[in-house]
Amino acid sequence: MKKLLCALLCALLALAALPVLAEEAPVFLLRQSDYMKSLGYEDVALDHVPERVACMTTYPFRTLYELGVNFVAVAETSTFEYPEEIQPLVVPAVMSSTFDLEGIVALEPDLVLLPDSAMATHGATLQELGIPVFAVPTKEPGQDVYTTVKNQTEAYIEAFARDDAALAAAGDMRARFAALDARIAEAKERYAGKTFFGATCVSGTDFYMQAQTSTVSSMMQLLGFTNVYAESMGDSNAPASLETFAEVESDLFVFTSQGTTTVEDAEAFCAECMAANQALWDVVPAVSRGDVLYLPSGYVVTAGLNIIDNLGNLIDLLDAHYAA
Repeated sequence: MKKLLCALLCALLALAALPVLAEEAPVFLLRQSDYMKSLGYEDVALDHVPERVACMTTYPFRTLYELGVNFVAVAETSTFEYPEEIQPLVVPAVMSSTFDLEGIVALEPDLVLLPDSAMATHGATLQELGIPVFAVPTKEPGQDVYTTVKNQTEAYIEAFARDDAALAAAGDMRARFAALDARIAEAKERYAGKTFFGATCVSGTDFYMQAQTSTVSSMMQLLGFTNVYAESMGDSNAPASLETFAEVESDLFVFTSQGTTTVEDAEAFCAECMAANQALWDVVPAVSRGDVLYLPSGYVVTAGLNIIDNLGNLIDLLDAHYAA
């Protein structure tokens, strides 16, 4: 009897020593960043890979498109033009007065990607209906826009890259980031210590200063420039007094512009807007010297993977300017 009890005890101890079996991993896992989790947003874990995706923010689109994701709807945008086969799927964006949430639901998506700003309203409604929703941020505190896009790209690759074609696309995206990382490092050495001041041109009287956290400011700082903007100059979210720009010293002045798609269009539009108050702009040191860059609307708000093109083109423009 004692031997039997001893054997049973040994068996129980052996079972207790066995590792606890982990819960079965989900088939699909789209991870949130630590910052987003700190705000209460969660990963999306599913028992299948989504096959009907509604992408209601432009940030993830190009990454998901290159990975071969099947869309049932995408959000309208002026930042870039969708591929021809995607254009019939374009619907009003969530911030539009004509956004149709019921129309999105009727498409029976098995995953909806929403800007984080819409999660408390539209996101909550979709989740109540049992539709998985992933919150997409455009910025994270203390992180440049480029890094945010790189990290999100990796999350989408981890979740969606399942077949050979998607894995090849993932490898190509990573290679493009790596090549750009090298160019950024070289540019930062060339331009470290230089300063810039900037504005977004909306009309002849409406100019918005580039705050430290703006998209183009984030890009310029990544390349070694320092933004001379200070909060004491005024609110960057409201049209600035034009006198604010007068006599502010900087090595370069960077204009972004609403509603333009090329550098040439941006320059023509900004020149037309400045002409309404040319005497004032003539006393902005960098402008009077001709140390100016003109950037189209794609630099006002980036759209995910297109930041690779934008940053590469920005380096080209800077190099051409300083070589002249």
